Formats: sequence, structure tokens, C-alpha cells
Amino acid sequence: MIALVLFLGISRTGQSIYLVGLLAIMILYSKLKYRYILALIALIALLLVTLYQHNPRFHKRLDIAQSDIQNLTHKNYCTSLGGRIITWKIAAEVFEKEPILGMGTQDHLIYLQERMNAHKTFSNCSIKDLIGYYHAQYIEITAQLGIVGLLLFLNIFYALAKTNNKNPAIAHSKMLFILVFLLASFLDVPFRKMFTLALFALISSVILLEEKKDEI
Repeated sequence: MIALVLFLGISRTGQSIYLVGLLAIMILYSKLKYRYILALIALIALLLVTLYQHNPRFHKRLDIAQSDIQNLTHKNYCTSLGGRIITWKIAAEVFEKEPILGMGTQDHLIYLQERMNAHKTFSNCSIKDLIGYYHAQYIEITAQLGIVGLLLFLNIFYALAKTNNKNPAIAHSKMLFILVFLLASFLDVPFRKMFTLALFALISSVILLEEKKDEI
């Protein structure tokens, strides 16, 4: 539902997650029958074309993405996409310095600001002042807590995926829930916000309780 709201709004992250999630759930229920999968891909393509032509916000966000890519070809990082790439480059520096345990819960952000301010071209970009983190959950955790922290983070999803839910609706919803958060973690840092943490904890609790109920 949240991904759908983002899809209909202005979030490219939400739009990407919604489309992949829709594809995943249809594949689950179609039982990998190729004609259904091909029909779904055609339906999504039609949906994208229709939205691009008739949804001004969707049209605008795609145009911005195209403009960002064009700016990158001219080494202009003063865009939303350019800012993300700069933070990822800085995260690579952090990984080289502290690959195992990272820089810590605050030092990785201090380092990020220092390196952005020292960057030859990006230091003068107005968008720099809007960036306060690494814009990818996996990269953020690796910079903060290193490989150890990243493995512990991924283990949370592995533990959820391994739960034995006999109810097909719960089992399928569980996999979609995990997929949405894993995808979101590629493009943004969803666990920085208390609402997202609370939502994740709530749904995870339901999954775990359903497993316990099935064991009784």
C-alpha cells in the first residue's frame, strides 16, 4: 500500500519498488507460467506508457531522471542522481579505510560532510546541503558498521524468510514484504525513519506470531 502511494505520487523509489513488487507477486500466483508472465510484462509496459502520457507527476519524474543522466555525462553532479553517486563514491573511501567494523554511528556522517565540502565540483552545489546520509541502506550500514553490520542486517531478512508459515496468504505476503524492503534498501535508507522501523517491526511480529501459531 505504501509503495502504491509512492508510485502514484512523486517517488521514483516507490515507483520502481511497486512495479517490481507487482511483477513478483504475479509470478508467485501464476506459478511461473510463461504466458502469464509475458502478459504481465506487457501490462506493466502499457501501464508505464499510459502513466507517462497522462500523469504529470510521473512524466515529470522520468524527465528529471533523464536530465540527471544527461548531466552526469557532462560531469555535472549537481542533481539528485549526481548527489547519490557522490555519496556512494565517498562510501567506497570509507570501506577502504574501515571495511570490517565501519566508522561508527556518527563518524561516517561527519566524514561524508567533510568529503562533500572538499569535492572540487560538488562542494558548490546547492543540493549538497540536502544530503545527510549515503542514500542506500546497504551502503549506509557498511559505512557505519562495516561488513559485520551488513551481514547482521541481511540476517534479519534471512531469518524472516526462513519462517515456516503454512498459510499461503501469509507466506506470499511475507516474501513480498521482504522483497519490498530489500529493494528499497538499494535506492534509499528506509530504516532512518521511525515510522518505517515501526512498520517493519509490526509486520515482522505478525509473521513470527503466525509461525508460532502454526506450531501449536
